[in-house]
Amino acid sequence: MRPHIAATASESGIEKETLETIQRTHRNIIGTIDLLLSAAPRLANIEIDEENHVLLMHYQHELTQAMQHMAAVLRSPSDEVFRPITRIAVSEYPSVQHLAFEWQGYFWLTQTLQTQLQQLSDLLQTSKPHWFCCIWAGLSAP
Repeated sequence: MRPHIAATASESGIEKETLETIQRTHRNIIGTIDLLLSAAPRLANIEIDEENHVLLMHYQHELTQAMQHMAAVLRSPSDEVFRPITRIAVSEYPSVQHLAFEWQGYFWLTQTLQTQLQQLSDLLQTSKPHWFCCIWAGLSAP
């Protein structure tokens, strides 16, 4: 996409820096998801207490909801059905401090992913007025 940023900025009215930040944030999200997925097999052999297991399930649910919400926002066909982007809760839990190093890292990555998703959400919300201008301009052309 990098070679097309200038043209996209020109056509959409979204600042080039904003598009570059959206792209960088998206790459960071993909990298964090990759780290989480690569850590999962190793974590299967490291015990976790019941309290933190419940916390893990809560984090997984929050992340799943946040990513599904982001996908729904991006699939919105027009600004008339645009779904509002809400704040993504980034929670800290002191019980994680007593876990094995690998689990602490996993929880830190989930918090990082939540923060990255919120950053992308904020960027998309800020640039929302420009999303559909080019689509509708193209449809009205003879």
